[in-house]
Amino acid sequence: MNIATASISCPECGFVFWVPTAFYKMHLKDHENFYCPACDATLRYLEKTGMERCEEAVDKIRQDVETKQRVIQRLKDENAALERRRASQQGATTKLRRKLDKIHKEE
Repeated sequence: MNIATASISCPECGFVFWVPTAFYKMHLKDHENFYCPACDATLRYLEKTGMERCEEAVDKIRQDVETKQRVIQRLKDENAALERRRASQQGATTKLRRKLDKIHKEE
């Protein structure tokens, strides 16, 4: 019977031991504790898997996109408010110009 194995070196005592590849991959994925057979030190894979790194990158990109969408919406709202102010100011200017034209015609 041939079982695929992965070697692990204990950071506490330096003992190298082998575990089935399925065990290795399972603990790499779930980050659960396991123990060194020589010194009984608690070991755990703290490194993130490629999938976890990708998920974090996707989450960060989503957050960036949401932030940028909020900024774009705020700028659109500000632009609309400025456009309303401009139109209002233009109306007031036209009204004053007509008053001035009327005054000049009366003279």
